[in-house]
Amino acid sequence: MIPRHGHSLRDIAIKLAMSIAPETTSVYAASNAGMMSMLLQCLAQDFDRAAESRSRDIAEMKEIFERAIAGDPGIELAGRLRAFLTMQPKSLSLTDLDALSAEGQNTLIALQTWAEDNAATELEREVW
Repeated sequence: MIPRHGHSLRDIAIKLAMSIAPETTSVYAASNAGMMSMLLQCLAQDFDRAAESRSRDIAEMKEIFERAIAGDPGIELAGRLRAFLTMQPKSLSLTDLDALSAEGQNTLIALQTWAEDNAATELEREVW
């Protein structure tokens, strides 16, 4: 059997909501079971698209960084932006994609701060 992770998470969520929550003896326990079921459904949905979403975010950040460098080659952060442009995830695992995305987000925050400090309103808008 080939496990389908998103489907498995949805199955667990349904079991929790339909079988376990109704059997609890307190409103508090039933509410918690319902909340866990809802969170599992959200995780299942994110699981199915997480790698694609992180990859798209990384690509979009790289586009912003390329335009920032092209618009102002003397930008104080140019070296950091160029360094990120060459980075690739170590693998296609979500952990590695998340790590690269986090590095990009930190760089994006630095770029946004620079844009604010240097009255680069167009760039600031693009970052937002």
